Amino acid sequence: MLRRCVGHDYTERMMYMVTMVVEGRLPLFGTVVGRSDAPADSELAPRIELSELGWRVSEEILSTPAHHPEISVVALQMMPDHLHAILFVKEKMEEPLGMALRGFKQKCNQHYRELVLGVSSVALAKQQTGQAQQTGQPTQKKDRSRRLTDEQITEQQERWLQQARSGAVLVSPCISKGEKQVMRAAFEQGLPIIVLQENGFTDLAKPGGKRMEACARGQLLLLALWEHHNEHFTFVETLPWTSKRNPRLFNGKFISVTRRPDGSLRLNFKPIKIGDDFSLDRFALGVYNEICMALECLVEE
Repeated sequence: MLRRCVGHDYTERMMYMVTMVVEGRLPLFGTVVGRSDAPADSELAPRIELSELGWRVSEEILSTPAHHPEISVVALQMMPDHLHAILFVKEKMEEPLGMALRGFKQKCNQHYRELVLGVSSVALAKQQTGQAQQTGQPTQKKDRSRRLTDEQITEQQERWLQQARSGAVLVSPCISKGEKQVMRAAFEQGLPIIVLQENGFTDLAKPGGKRMEACARGQLLLLALWEHHNEHFTFVETLPWTSKRNPRLFNGKFISVTRRPDGSLRLNFKPIKIGDDFSLDRFALGVYNEICMALECLVEE
């Protein structure tokens, strides 16, 4: 749910129009056939012929009430590369509508892996477990929720650190307060960690200070998902792999956020180049991650 209404309570009773798009606009759900000028009751009437994946996706969303009785599916229209659904939240839900949609998307991904990639969820789980056993690394499913309270973070921190002491490797982009707290504690205790960076590395880049020493002894691994760019982030809280700069300005790749004297935040989008390689999903994810960073970094002085 990328286009959410700020301040709206998505647990309340209401009707919603939901659109979901296949990544890259790939026509995986089926093909549109027929003629647009043909009568609706004729054999040539325009319609979509669903693929096997399209049938499974439609069945998944139509079965939503079985998993969430508070939700009813009023209407569904499948298209080759997206779908439209009208959902009716009949009574107040314990969790926001987005949580139900997240479960739906996870099931769709399972069907995609099985039908398109030829890997079932069971086989994938066995493969991951086998790889972990071969490398001697224990597998542990961790709660990565960024909505944990300080008390919950403290309660779970020792459990995560104990997993690291037993040979597990902690991986995090260090965005939320809880992620920073756990990774900082692991770093200080000399436990193995992997930090995911938004900004890539230059050709001659190398970590400095404690980071260099940690990398040299195999404790710290820095990974970047994107190439290096000249934009910078602004952090108030100093970590071993960050630097302290202007506490009133967050300057990211996609947005900049300024804290005003009255405490309010002003968000500005940076110019974007929309070319053949532009991905709306990647852009939205980048904006979301930077907003999370800004909210963590722009604290009161």
